[in-house]
Amino acid sequence: MPTHLVGWPGAEGNLEKHKPAEAWERAPSYLVQAGECPCLDAHALQELTQASGRARAQERTVRIAELKAKYPDFWGKRGTAKVIASLETADGNPLMERTVRKYFRDG
Repeated sequence: MPTHLVGWPGAEGNLEKHKPAEAWERAPSYLVQAGECPCLDAHALQELTQASGRARAQERTVRIAELKAKYPDFWGKRGTAKVIASLETADGNPLMERTVRKYFRDG
């Protein structure tokens, strides 16, 4: 028994209660709230993360293609990222100029 707990009433019983947390207790709250299985092993969690990254990359590729088709005269030219950003919105929010520049590099 650790010496710093000696003399505390019921210290022996408390040591038995404090055991390592279960997997569902360590799981992020968004997984638990979404009804996902919080007891994912490391491989399944890695696959889930990679799948969401691939989905975002595909959405981004589609978005770049849409912007290229919509602004063929402006696309990729110097100084036009600001113009495209001011004209476009993504989910009700205006695109940032930095994002459009990133799209220029990726597309």
